[in-house]
Amino acid sequence: MKIKSVPFVFQVLFISIFGMYFYHLFLNFYLDDAALYAALSETMVNTGDYISLMHNGKDWYHKPHFPFWISAWFFKVFGISSFSYYLPLTLSIFGAFIYTYKFAKTYYGKEAGWLSVLILSTSQYMILSSTEGRIEPYLTLCVIAGIYHFDKGIKNRKKLDYVLVSLFAAIAVMTKGIFILIPIFGGIFGHLIYHHKSISFLWDWIWLWLGAWLIIFILPEIYALYIQFDSQPEKLIFGKTNVSGIRWFLWDSQFSRLLNSGPITRSSGDPFFYVHTLLWTFFPWCFLLYGSFFQRVKSLAKRVELKEGYTLFGSVFVLLIFSISKFQLPHYTTIIFPLFSIMVADFLINNQKKWVKLLLNISIGLAISLAIGLGIYVLFAVDASISLIITFGCIAAVTILVITTDISLEKKAIAFGVVAILIINSILGQFIVPEISNKGGLNAAKFINEENKIDSILVVGQGPKITDEAPSFANFYLKKPFRKTYDLQLQDLKGYDYVLAYDNPNAFELLADAGFVEIHRFDHYPLEGINAALFDSQKKEKLMKKFLLFERRK
Repeated sequence: MKIKSVPFVFQVLFISIFGMYFYHLFLNFYLDDAALYAALSETMVNTGDYISLMHNGKDWYHKPHFPFWISAWFFKVFGISSFSYYLPLTLSIFGAFIYTYKFAKTYYGKEAGWLSVLILSTSQYMILSSTEGRIEPYLTLCVIAGIYHFDKGIKNRKKLDYVLVSLFAAIAVMTKGIFILIPIFGGIFGHLIYHHKSISFLWDWIWLWLGAWLIIFILPEIYALYIQFDSQPEKLIFGKTNVSGIRWFLWDSQFSRLLNSGPITRSSGDPFFYVHTLLWTFFPWCFLLYGSFFQRVKSLAKRVELKEGYTLFGSVFVLLIFSISKFQLPHYTTIIFPLFSIMVADFLINNQKKWVKLLLNISIGLAISLAIGLGIYVLFAVDASISLIITFGCIAAVTILVITTDISLEKKAIAFGVVAILIINSILGQFIVPEISNKGGLNAAKFINEENKIDSILVVGQGPKITDEAPSFANFYLKKPFRKTYDLQLQDLKGYDYVLAYDNPNAFELLADAGFVEIHRFDHYPLEGINAALFDSQKKEKLMKKFLLFERRK
């Protein structure tokens, strides 16, 4: 993006936004998933085994290998830390910004290009994705990059672009599975069918070229799964032997979830889940997104030619598939946020109707109201600090700049919306995330690492969990030798003078009977999201769980 093509006030806003993403690199983990994934990557580095995904000495088979390979590589280069884990995720987010700009510029011009990036970078869950540590940022980059290079390839017929399509598609597959091909090729096929008005394009050598390179690029994953699972059929997976890791990767992990027929199931789903979830995940641009969908569908009905169909069809296919599945989580849709952002940017630039301006004003008004509400709460509930003064001082300066800048009312409204999002997420990052980052396993690990008298420790979980939940924080942050168990037995205590136990009354009782005494306790916030109880001291106390550190005294 050429920064000179962006008005000065938005240049300042971009710098502020990117600064916020940079700040997130230094956060600790607050999600169990992030701690677990980092622990898996750390195991790779420590053991030198990059073929097998192992957790607590057992095979782990819930995700493909690519995100763990990337994290392990960054651990090797930058050291094992949450910063090293967040860095490739943040770079992927920035890569998605670049490709979003390039694609939007191709079809809608420079202004739509930078406006798309502004919308994408300030959509609420895109910001959260830079703090959560989940793998969706890799997918977000792969989806928009794959579509961009395909579009470029069919225009200039360069094989390199098609190779890059296959590369990004393969990375996505090795990150999440073959279902991730839907937003890429759903958008591509939708666009081609819409513009060709036939399926004759299917009889083209490029599909063989794309398919061949896709297979070549995913061979590392196939090989790793074969070595870890298929070559060792005696392994017990999901309570069964003769389980094929390759079949699990290509079919069971994807279609069993869609059909709710595999070993991991959910009892219910809501076909309108993403309709209302987008209200906050794509906040504050959600109403404009609905308006852009309406406008494009209306254009199709009136046979008005769309400049491209990638964004509309890629988005629709994904939303339909996710809506009929019973596995519905808010972060799933972030992979198509670049497509949403491009549609919204085009919608804002090329529509001067009153109802479009009304949607913009409602969206920005809600964002400003929330920002003011959170700002008032922080001013009265949080003691003044240097960081608080600097944060609000910078935001006040940017606000004054927006007010005094001579730009159109629509752009000024957008700028105020961005300022509101900066306020909201500055408060979240500095005052709310630390509350939900109050993880007992993390704090206990730091305490134990500093205690010279503790040479090794036994970690006792609450019970067997698929993702291992809270003790995963201890897995990553604990730097002293440890062993983990769930069903604590008396013989497990042999050789250990210290035990860290998580919210396990049976374990607490057994430890007391065995001559162990509690020497420290660590509060643990057990949820992943924000709960109203955080703002009420009495309710918060009831909500919090405990990690207890025991020492042998007998």
